[in-house]
Amino acid sequence: GPGARLERAVVYSQGAAAVINADEPTAIARRAIIKDLGTEMLVTERDPNTPDDDFSDFSSRVPGRYVHLGMGEMRPAGQHHNTTYDFNDACIPAGGGFWCALVKEGLR
Repeated sequence: GPGARLERAVVYSQGAAAVINADEPTAIARRAIIKDLGTEMLVTERDPNTPDDDFSDFSSRVPGRYVHLGMGEMRPAGQHHNTTYDFNDACIPAGGGFWCALVKEGLR
C-alpha cells in the first residue's frame, strides 16, 4: 500500500573456513593406514592446502580428520575435479581396504 517500504539484506560469503583436524580422528586414521597399507604409505607432512569444501563446516560441528587418499603420480589427463579426469581403478582395493580399516579402528 501507500507508504509501504521493503528492505532486505544480502550476506554473501565466499570460501570455506580452515579445516582443523581433531586429535582422536587423526589417531584413528593413522592406525588404520598403518594396519591396512603399512607405515610406508602414511604421509604425515605435506604442504598446506585449501580443500575448500564442506568438510570444514562438518568438522566444526563434529570432530573429524581430512584424509588425502591418493591415486599415485599425477595422471596425464589430470587429477579429480576436471572434465578429463580418468580414475585409476587399480586404487580401488587400497581405498576400500583403508575405509574398512578406518571403520574397524573407529569402532574399537
